[in-house]
Amino acid sequence: MQKYIIIFFTVIVLQSHASDGQQFFQKTNCDLGVISSQKDSCIVYFNYENMTNKTINIERIHTSCGCTSVEYSMKPIKTKEAGRVKVAIATKGIIGFFERSVVVYASGIKPTVLKIRGKVK
Repeated sequence: MQKYIIIFFTVIVLQSHASDGQQFFQKTNCDLGVISSQKDSCIVYFNYENMTNKTINIERIHTSCGCTSVEYSMKPIKTKEAGRVKVAIATKGIIGFFERSVVVYASGIKPTVLKIRGKVK
């Protein structure tokens, strides 16, 4: 619990110091609804576009759980370039409601929290 509190306050402090608050991700929340327990994992894509006048680098991405993994491009994102972050959540052995968070730290923009929720039946 203490880990999550530290992460939360870190995000708040970093947001207040970010130089550019323009929207980067097209969506930040995804509700997967009901997922079959037969699936080993589910995948969500979060699309982004650099609408600033400078190049942005995704520096790191922090996941809230070890069952969550991410894939993203390490190359600089130039103005008007688009891309996506792939988030995979291992659902094997999970029954019931889940909610996972992914925090994206990128140069020049506020840290962005991406949220995924669903229910495994």
